[in-house]
Amino acid sequence: MNIKITLKDGYTNVKILSAKLQAVPCVEYGERSRGTMDVDLSKVVIAPIRESQHLEAKRLVLEGLKEHFGFLDESLNPDLDDIAQSYADKGHVFLTGSVDDRVVCCGALVEADEATGRIVRMSVGKPYRRNGLASRLIDALERKAKERGYTSVMLKTIHDWSDAVGFYESKGYAVVGREGRSVKMAKRLT
Repeated sequence: MNIKITLKDGYTNVKILSAKLQAVPCVEYGERSRGTMDVDLSKVVIAPIRESQHLEAKRLVLEGLKEHFGFLDESLNPDLDDIAQSYADKGHVFLTGSVDDRVVCCGALVEADEATGRIVRMSVGKPYRRNGLASRLIDALERKAKERGYTSVMLKTIHDWSDAVGFYESKGYAVVGREGRSVKMAKRLT
């Protein structure tokens, strides 16, 4: 059996991840020549993760970690092996942003304590960065935090990831502590 894949103009570096009949063919989307893809934000659907999106969300997070750290030990990320059990089944929120059923960003909200939510697993696919997706995603996670009655949210990131730290500061987060290479940031919800 042959599988035909049609790519939109401008895509390069395409790699087939799966072409099994029992699975939906999954393509790792290449980058446009300038390194990012324009995204029509009106077409981005941010919603709770669906079962069919688990593998794409896991891949997205792990690729982001590998990009930042230069290596990846998947055994350090067991929550991604079963996102439903790790998040939704425990009452947490795991959101994805998708375009044409393709996961382009994700993030989760877990309870830190009864008044504080913790944002984890924020990731935007490299070709989709600088299009406002992270802002839409974190805004959605903050709305979920308010719905749950949290008065503040916190997160951790690596202190020398200046793009991430700068992004969170632009969204109203302030550095409240350091733990090794990590910086802890928090925001009061209004």
